[in-house]
This record gives sequence, structure tokens and C-alpha cells, in this order.
Amino acid sequence: MGNYGGPPQGYQQPVYPQTVPCPACGNSVSPAAAQCPRCGHPIARQAAPLMNKGGSSALAIVLVLVAVLGVSGGITAYLLFGRSADADPSGQAAPGGGGVTPQGPGVGGLPSLVGRVARQPQVIVDEEIAVTAEGGAQMRSFTLPSDRPVFVEVEGRKNADKGFMVYVMASNEWENFKSGKFRHIPEFQGLKVRSFSHTGELPAGSWAVVVANSENIFNTMVVHVRVVSDPK
Repeated sequence: MGNYGGPPQGYQQPVYPQTVPCPACGNSVSPAAAQCPRCGHPIARQAAPLMNKGGSSALAIVLVLVAVLGVSGGITAYLLFGRSADADPSGQAAPGGGGVTPQGPGVGGLPSLVGRVARQPQVIVDEEIAVTAEGGAQMRSFTLPSDRPVFVEVEGRKNADKGFMVYVMASNEWENFKSGKFRHIPEFQGLKVRSFSHTGELPAGSWAVVVANSENIFNTMVVHVRVVSDPK
């Protein structure tokens, strides 16, 4: 016979009760006995309950899930905050390490993230407006906190086949426009157009896009005005 190397993998040790009652006389009898030593009544062998491993399996699953969530959370935090924290804004190496001084999300990472979001192009006017016939005009104002490129688009939607006028001017020029004497930005000007778009630099301040229905003397015209600022 070969050497016995122990129980096979996955073997679960049965657990027996110490004694069982005889079904005939109630005498305490070993579960391994074939019959009751007092009355001779046959003793049915008890099925040995197996050790329950459900608790340890559930614990193992919970630990794995916690580990996975921890790793994924760490990766997400690094992508959001860690990259901007990899470099010291001063550009100086950390003492003794030869690298740069790290920064936590609360010091450099979060403000940098907010800054990147703030520098994204922003739609500041996006509206469909109606301009009455016989020289009617409408304006939509917007404010720029700093000098920046601005994209202006005006598209005819209804009764605009004959064209319209587009001007970009300082907001305080709107009253002068009504009297016919006004100043505007020449590069942001469209004359008798059915659609207009232009990107150019505007200084900080309050501005207005003006659309005039100069060519249609019978019908109200509908146009869509869109202004997008692009912070530097």
C-alpha cells in the first residue's frame, strides 16, 4: 500500500453528536451503536452534518469586492487630481528624493481641475428670437470678464430669405443704434445675409449682438443667435 497523504482536497470532516436517544426506551446511546444496549432496539445511524463554509465564502467575496473598489477608487482619484499634483508649481525637486514635491488634491489637484473646467468654451447666448418687419431689430447682450476669442453665429430660421443685418457692438451703443448713429466692430458685421458666423477677439466688457430685419417689410423674421466664448 502506498503512503497515506491525508484527506483529499476539499474533504470536510463529519461532525457527529456525542449521544442520541433510543427511540424505544429513551436510553442515551452512541450514534455508532447498531442497537440499544438496554432494550436491543435498532439504532438508525445519524447523517453527519457537514461543516458550513458559507460564512467564510461570503467573507472572502466581501474582501475581494472591497479590494476591487479600493483600486478603482484610487485610479479615479489619480485621474481627477493626481496628475496635476505630480509636479511642484515651483519646479523644484523634493529634498533627498531627486523628484518633484508631490501635492495632494486639496492643494494643487482640485484647483487645477476647476481651472481646466473654467477654461472650456462656454455658450453664453443660445436663443431663437423674432424680429418684426419694416426695420425691426432685436439685441442680445453678453458680458466678457476678460479679453478672449468669441464665436458669433446668427442663422435665419423663418422669413429670412431676403437677408438681414448683423452687428456686434458695446451694449451702451444699442440706444444709438435706434437713432441710426452707432459704433460697432466691423469684423462682426453681416449685411443682407441669411446666415452669419465669425470668430474674433473681443475685450472685456458688456457686448450686444444686434439683428435687424431690414429687407423684409411684411413678415416677422425668426433667427437663431448663438455666442460662444473661448477663455485663453
